[in-house]
Amino acid sequence: MESKISIVIPAFNVEKYLKDCVLSVFSQKYSNMEIILIDDGSMDKTGDICEELKKEDERVIVIHQPNQGLSNSRNLGLKIATGKYIYFMDSDDTLNLGMFKELIPKMDEHELDCIAFCAREISSKGNSSYKTKAPLSMYNRIIKGMDILEKYIPAAAVWTYLYRREYLIEHDLRFKSGILYEDMLFTPQLLLTNPKMIISDGFYYNYIKREDSITTRKLQPQNYKDRCIICEYYIKRLKERRSSEYKAIDRLLITYFLETEVIYEKLSNLAQNSVLKSRHKLISDLKSLRLVETPKVYIVCRNIHLIFRLRKIKQKLFY
Repeated sequence: MESKISIVIPAFNVEKYLKDCVLSVFSQKYSNMEIILIDDGSMDKTGDICEELKKEDERVIVIHQPNQGLSNSRNLGLKIATGKYIYFMDSDDTLNLGMFKELIPKMDEHELDCIAFCAREISSKGNSSYKTKAPLSMYNRIIKGMDILEKYIPAAAVWTYLYRREYLIEHDLRFKSGILYEDMLFTPQLLLTNPKMIISDGFYYNYIKREDSITTRKLQPQNYKDRCIICEYYIKRLKERRSSEYKAIDRLLITYFLETEVIYEKLSNLAQNSVLKSRHKLISDLKSLRLVETPKVYIVCRNIHLIFRLRKIKQKLFY
């Protein structure tokens, strides 16, 4: 018998895309699933489309709520889901055929806590691959979450993971509300719990990159401040002196900090001035970390100006 899966799809003002998204779920040759559509206070016809889709398939559950944001909507979906497995999908993307039929039996067979897989980015300029960026030696074999973090920084997007629902509940894993980049907190938090998992090299998800999406909008001070919040979380976790996490968080922090600095460099002068307090605090907190715990962060944050000066020289020379 097929194991049940819950697909959670928060939806906010996506009347143009929601039907294609849900139809790609209907098209999966997998019967034992529930599709939880959360209309998050939409002001267009999204709510009506949710109700129409519910009439088309009895497996659809519709919830209408005042706008709560993506994280709270996902957390609500996790709360009401009943499947053995759970999947969080964006409402303007689509799935490839065979995703659940191929991945869920692997999770059952190996008693996995989660499985990661690849996605394809589709834009107006054509198709380009968006992989989980794992070393080839790590694909299609059983590994642990900490093994991943100690070797590379995995894709954070939760739509590249399928989870055992009880595992998320047992480890009190929830999405942080009120920030952008919530997946950059959730996914490493998951991996730090050391789940048993597989990274599949199969492409099952189509990420539709749209001009009006959050990821393509002009960077604002909030983008930078929310990145700082994420870095501060991992600094706090380091200071709890969990020695088994030092190597993994050192790698995470150096990556996230440098990405945060790239965002800072792209802000206007006015926007940069508005985030100086957050930036100074972050760099000060990073410098307070000990060399023995985070050697990469220790060295880089003390030479950040030199690093970005060299980066600009490289761009002028080679681009």
